[in-house]
Amino acid sequence: MPFAQELAITGVLVLRADNEVGGLAAAATRVVRGIAPAAPIENVMTVAQIKDQSVSPRRLNAALVSLFGILAVIIAAVGIAGVLAFSVNARTTEIGIRMSLGADSGRVQRMILKEGGVLLAVGLVLGVAGAFLATRVIRGLLFGVAPYDPATFMGVAVVMAAIGIGACWLPALRAARIDPAITMRAM
Repeated sequence: MPFAQELAITGVLVLRADNEVGGLAAAATRVVRGIAPAAPIENVMTVAQIKDQSVSPRRLNAALVSLFGILAVIIAAVGIAGVLAFSVNARTTEIGIRMSLGADSGRVQRMILKEGGVLLAVGLVLGVAGAFLATRVIRGLLFGVAPYDPATFMGVAVVMAAIGIGACWLPALRAARIDPAITMRAM
């Protein structure tokens, strides 16, 4: 179709340069203005800027999912520590009696860590199974990683196990510091 019969809505001019890309835009604009002074010139961008613009929605989604994941990890750690702290507080008398009968602080710590470890193992198994099933749903949000990447699953499980053990350790240390004499007097 001749230009006189059809209105050209858009047009694109692509320039290749080895260096000085920022200064090239102003020079190209001057050349185009010299040829067609009334031509609208909009959206002058480098390839890197176009790439950033096209990837930014996925990057925002990844950042939001990461923030929600970090929040979930914090809530999980606080939950494990809270449940074990409640358990230690409720069993203060039992722990005091155990220590007065000869249990050392190491044995008490291991007992509390074992209870937390069971909770942690169940949570990890359920979490990995849930993540495996959820990858179908969030496939469109994944950027730079395959949906069923075993290294990612193992890495996350190891990090969660370390955070869970750290959350279990605080109540275990508190339980190991229970004074049997004070516990016996409180009975």
